[in-house]
Amino acid sequence: MAASNHGNGILAAQPPSNRVQTDNTQAAEASCSQEAPYSVFASSEKRWIVFLVAMPGFFSPLSANIYLLAINYLARDLHVSLELINLTITAYLVCQGIAPSLVDR
Repeated sequence: MAASNHGNGILAAQPPSNRVQTDNTQAAEASCSQEAPYSVFASSEKRWIVFLVAMPGFFSPLSANIYLLAINYLARDLHVSLELINLTITAYLVCQGIAPSLVDR
């Protein structure tokens, strides 16, 4: 609080100015805006969403590894050379690399 002298030697207390209240209000609003962002989803739902989105990222490498194990069997059953089967693996991996840049989503 501020004090003023009314000429009679007595100091009278004055209420704080509006400027101080405005500064306090702005400080309170700033502290509220620094809180964690609001989300509609609960923590368990967020984890589930992340899990569902991450799972497709595991399928491509998994299928490539399964395909690599079957090279000899594929070459024998299809009556082609191992080099030709290896070319199909190369084509598959190139498509896996290019496809994400072509998909709009």
